[in-house]
Amino acid sequence: MTEAGEGEAGVYLAPPSGEPHRVHTYTGGDYLLEDVVELLQLGRLEDPGPERTAAVRLGAGELAELRTLADYYSFDLEEGFIRMCQEMAEWRGSADQELRFEADF
Repeated sequence: MTEAGEGEAGVYLAPPSGEPHRVHTYTGGDYLLEDVVELLQLGRLEDPGPERTAAVRLGAGELAELRTLADYYSFDLEEGFIRMCQEMAEWRGSADQELRFEADF
């Protein structure tokens, strides 16, 4: 678990209170956080606010499915995208909890 840092492009878990935690470091590649919704049909896009480029909200069941789909498509989709999905899926909360992920790349 890494706290948000200046100039470190990636995906952050945005808790309801407290500092965001980086869950994926973007190192380049042709993928976006929005691809989780557009390609895999999981989660909901939200307004990212002024400091981020994208925001997606996922429930615990969707995060479990995200892990399964990332493994299934691991040879067909961008390696960085698959890694991002796997790292996001590690943050499953309780069954009724939804988590907000934000990107700045």
